[in-house]
Amino acid sequence: MSSLPNINSPRIHGVRPQRPVQYRIAASGAKPMRYHAEPLPAGLSIDELMGVIRGTVAEAGTYEINLCAENDHGRAEMTLTLKAGHEICLTPPLGWNSWNCFAEEVSQEKVLASAQAMVSSGLADYGWEYVNIDGCWQDDGRGGEHGAILPHPERFPDMKLLCDEIHALGLKAGIYSTPWVADYGGNIGGSAHTPDGSDWRRKIKGGDWAAQWPVLIRDHYHGPYKFDYHDAAQWSDWGIDYLKYDWSPIDLDSVLRMWRALDMSGRDIVLSLSNNCPRSIAPDVGVYANVWRTTGDLHDIWATGSSPQTGQVQGLLNVWQQHHFWQPYTRTGHFADPDMLVVGEVRWGETGRTRLTEDEQRTHVGLWALFAAPLLIGTPLDSLDAFTLSLLTNADILAVNQDALGLQDKPVVHEEDREVMVKPLANGDLAVGFFNKSGQKLTVECDWPTLGLEGPCRVKNLWTGESDDNADKAVGYELPAHGSRILRLTHA
Repeated sequence: MSSLPNINSPRIHGVRPQRPVQYRIAASGAKPMRYHAEPLPAGLSIDELMGVIRGTVAEAGTYEINLCAENDHGRAEMTLTLKAGHEICLTPPLGWNSWNCFAEEVSQEKVLASAQAMVSSGLADYGWEYVNIDGCWQDDGRGGEHGAILPHPERFPDMKLLCDEIHALGLKAGIYSTPWVADYGGNIGGSAHTPDGSDWRRKIKGGDWAAQWPVLIRDHYHGPYKFDYHDAAQWSDWGIDYLKYDWSPIDLDSVLRMWRALDMSGRDIVLSLSNNCPRSIAPDVGVYANVWRTTGDLHDIWATGSSPQTGQVQGLLNVWQQHHFWQPYTRTGHFADPDMLVVGEVRWGETGRTRLTEDEQRTHVGLWALFAAPLLIGTPLDSLDAFTLSLLTNADILAVNQDALGLQDKPVVHEEDREVMVKPLANGDLAVGFFNKSGQKLTVECDWPTLGLEGPCRVKNLWTGESDDNADKAVGYELPAHGSRILRLTHA
């Protein structure tokens, strides 16, 4: 990798006035590095050694801030548009989630080690920032100042300390919950049968809890007493920045309750809904949620398969075919989520490396970039192999995902065995994906009028960095089975 500085942060960032702000200038290149930001609005300051801007913005408005990262080899500059208003999460979240890695064995120690590895691996220099705890962090009851869910005393002895330590690294912390009485793993959720939620498990069981649980899931089991505001207040006190809110089917009443609770918590907390959002509520969920899952769980296979634990499972192609519906509802601050990336090691189910080929993994990451989808990885961060790291630190691909327009691509060629997708970018460029959906080599072509272009363009291959500075009329590529080519087109 180059020793020269390069700033990889999003060019747009949303905060709410009077809320804690944390923005990391993510810059690759040789360390140590020095960082500057000016002019900063009143209430913000920068740690010039870490490149982290913190504080609060007093007044609503749009602020243009000149960012600089420099080392002994050179200097990089970028203009950040900071929007202080009601919208947050203006670009898709980049981060890590504990489930695919640790599942029910997650702990404070493992989460902090993952946060440290996000920095030491260099991922944080490319904008990866969320360190999200999935399910199984909960204890068996409620308490504390707000009557909120208690963390497991042995595995999570001090949740606020954990969040503070994550923030000290310039990263952000996430948590998991559900509006159900209990989540998919049988852990305490956000509603109950009693006003204080103290005997939630006994009330659910009624004898044989294990036998009843599939019925409760099937009936979308919401308790009559809701704890949205209690839980949001607790998460705010801890310093949580991201909520994965998990149940199915997602209902608008539960979304609105949690949206209001987070809005009143005093902290900017991203609301990420999981899973399988019904299309019938698409116009509304795209207003309130920052992120919403579009399907069930994605597995590390190309197309439909089976699992001894869950029966039929979805592969990459299945999720892809369902995602185009959400294009009209995706925009800055609101992103459709086709599930976590299944690259690198995938430790749930069949332990070991992902079953996707290297070509399929490039297609996977390239698709998610064009989708303007959240990029959440589940691979162990302390054992990233060189190939996986190359996928996750490709600045050109990440720039497509983090583009300030926040638009999802549109397919312009959509056939059974091939697809060409176009995503407009903020500077007037186009990101274009050529995809071979078949199981054999295939040539995929597209002419200039189909892409909405006139005249020659500079065409850059975003995986290799190679460029053609004067391409005209048409582009086409012979692609391997399930392979792809991701381009950036600039008018010459």
